[in-house]
Amino acid sequence: QGLVGISQTAYMRYLEVKHALDIKEPIVFLDGTLVYEWLVATQEGVKLYLDLFKSGKICIGVIKSLKANVLFATYSRAIKTGEVYIIQTLADHLNNSFASNKNPGESAVRYTLPEFREGIAPHILRGIFKPRKKTFGFEVHEDHLEDMLRIMAADCQMNNPGHEIPYLLNRVDEDVKKNFNQRILQDRIAIEMTTQNEELFFEETHERSFR
Repeated sequence: QGLVGISQTAYMRYLEVKHALDIKEPIVFLDGTLVYEWLVATQEGVKLYLDLFKSGKICIGVIKSLKANVLFATYSRAIKTGEVYIIQTLADHLNNSFASNKNPGESAVRYTLPEFREGIAPHILRGIFKPRKKTFGFEVHEDHLEDMLRIMAADCQMNNPGHEIPYLLNRVDEDVKKNFNQRILQDRIAIEMTTQNEELFFEETHERSFR
């Protein structure tokens, strides 16, 4: 019930983290950030991440594109092949989010539940690495930083210029593109939304679809 009204991506990321918990693999790659900020504004999301970090699994978020992150993109221009640079903690990121756009008297902290913002976020490291020609971003718990560096060094596909991410992520991308038609799923979601709540359909559907 607590997840009603948040973004469609948040539903997907919730199930993604739950799957990471349920599988028996000790090492888990997540495509994108390790922590999805929508979820840590809910009790359900915070509990899920607490369970994930208590599980002892090595979880690594690999950010394949830095275009949407000005800070990461700026630092990426200075990093050299083979280098890793830790830019900030997740707590730093949350504290700085929207600071320049805040209203007078309004906190610059993006809303997250205190038990996450104060208890977990300071221990999540955010940074960039450059295996070869292209720079990628990452999020990882500080306890797993050294493990992440070894895994990245051993598993990055150096024979795939511009996409030198861990081999497993490349294989998943290939299988998804081969077997998954995104348009079919979008249509099914749209039909379900129009059936249950027409206002939600118009709110969530990209406005370009109505042109």
